[in-house]
Amino acid sequence: MGATVRAFDADWLQDDPLGSAVTDATGRFRIDYTTADFQVTPFSPLINVEFTSGPDVYFTAELGGVNILNETQADGRSPGRENVSYCFCVELCSDEVQPPDVEHVPHWQQVEVFDIHPFPSGSSSGFSAEGYAGGPANSYVFGGGVTLKGNCPLRNIAAPANALEYRFLIGEWTWPGGVDDPTALPTVAPTTMAPVMQIATTHVGYVFYTNGLALPDSAQVNIEPADLPSDGWIRVDNKAVTVDMRDGTTSVVNVNSSNFLRTFDLFVLNSPAITSAHPAKLPGGLPIVDAGRSLTTAEREPIRRYRLMFEVRDSVSLATVATDTLDSIVLNNSPVAVALDLEELRTNACNPVSAGAVHILYTIDHPHLRFFSLGISNNNGGVHPPPPLPTAAFAPPPPTSNYLFRGGAGGPHLPGNNGGFPVNVSADPPCAYRVALSWQTRHYLSSATSTDRLYCK
Repeated sequence: MGATVRAFDADWLQDDPLGSAVTDATGRFRIDYTTADFQVTPFSPLINVEFTSGPDVYFTAELGGVNILNETQADGRSPGRENVSYCFCVELCSDEVQPPDVEHVPHWQQVEVFDIHPFPSGSSSGFSAEGYAGGPANSYVFGGGVTLKGNCPLRNIAAPANALEYRFLIGEWTWPGGVDDPTALPTVAPTTMAPVMQIATTHVGYVFYTNGLALPDSAQVNIEPADLPSDGWIRVDNKAVTVDMRDGTTSVVNVNSSNFLRTFDLFVLNSPAITSAHPAKLPGGLPIVDAGRSLTTAEREPIRRYRLMFEVRDSVSLATVATDTLDSIVLNNSPVAVALDLEELRTNACNPVSAGAVHILYTIDHPHLRFFSLGISNNNGGVHPPPPLPTAAFAPPPPTSNYLFRGGAGGPHLPGNNGGFPVNVSADPPCAYRVALSWQTRHYLSSATSTDRLYCK
């Protein structure tokens, strides 16, 4: 694979180059040429040195700057090589090095669009040692359905009669002493791994068939939770798929190597089913009457960090065929703990603000916050800042401590209704106003959101 091959015509006066090509994954190449390519002469276009014959083809090949094939004119004029005026193909082979049959190599390659190899990776395409994806500036975490991508052939290339099966295993990182600690990354590696049974519907390929109208057709092949036995092994080979015959009936088609086209998806991880093993620290969220106060340690969600392992085995011998491991990945499905209020509205939410200042009470907390900010606006647009209102952001590239940025609180409420973050609004004209608290988490593909409180002056 990757060798550069050049073809020549063994001419009487001057050898004619016929073109070049690079060998593919099977070691093959193709070079096309026309009559004009081998009727070249240094003297006159009226002189056809080849007369009515075709070229006498010989080849050279180079791989990595090393010549691996050096044929001569004599090879071009050998029996079977002369007068080849249509097409000539050869296969470069080596007894020492053969390219792998990659179609039949089981492997786990990605989580969503992020590569698990090499691990750890500081690039935007991979994972950090802590389990965050997308490089230091992004430091993504994952929630909801998380797609694990790669390839598992239907059959074992070493024993073609035997189907292959695959599964994922999971283990959770913890803290010294085994107690949740929202102030630190979990650093104690998993001691055991269990089969992942928390799967969402996964589209793993298509099965092709002839429908009731005698037309070629296809149907999706999906893996469902019901397809997982107690040990988690998934077998796609011979899977029964109910297909639409397009004539009002259905039929069952079994997956085999002649009718199956796979996708790149192996498994959609149902991450909420995994993280729900831990009860919510603040069930029901933060009530508005608590706006402004900081959460206690017991109320703060910690970082949940896991190890994932991919296994492939022969379904008959049960011998392991392939394994892959992602040492760390961060999963999170906890909501942002957030509350926003104004001191001036606590006794009467419809009370106009008549004083020279408003006092904003805000609380926002999450283990994977990207930023938060406060703003005041009316129908004409932004009013504050100036003066600047509270704002904070995740600061890349992060040392370990930066992974613990999780928000802030402006309070607490005081009995005199003068706690929180004061903002001078004495110069603001009479109008309706909106105080907005905006934020975004570091979940992959998340977007910014906000909550607000309205007041009038």
